[in-house]
Amino acid sequence: MASTTGTPKYYALFDDTTFILGPTPNDNITVELHYFYAPQSITEASDGTSWLGSNAEEALLYGSLIEAGTFMKIEQDMMQLYATRYETALADLKSLGEGYSTTDNYRAGMVRSERM
Repeated sequence: MASTTGTPKYYALFDDTTFILGPTPNDNITVELHYFYAPQSITEASDGTSWLGSNAEEALLYGSLIEAGTFMKIEQDMMQLYATRYETALADLKSLGEGYSTTDNYRAGMVRSERM
């Protein structure tokens, strides 16, 4: 089978760590790769820190208070307060993520939504 070379126009995911380009690149080609990252669990970090612990303190706090409050059967008004603050923390975390990863100009220019 003859090999075709040129500027890649197509790609396919081969497995979890490999993707295939077609045709095979033959030039010095600049590539921008976007991917999703699952941060390390807060219980697995050997140094006691994690991305979630450094960037989502309030989401972790209020999520934990909601879980503890459910177990401890705390007053409904406190549960509502924790839930409201948890939703706010999640919205802030979403803004943080979009501020880092959402850009215009084919994903390599100005940030579309500023971090709050």
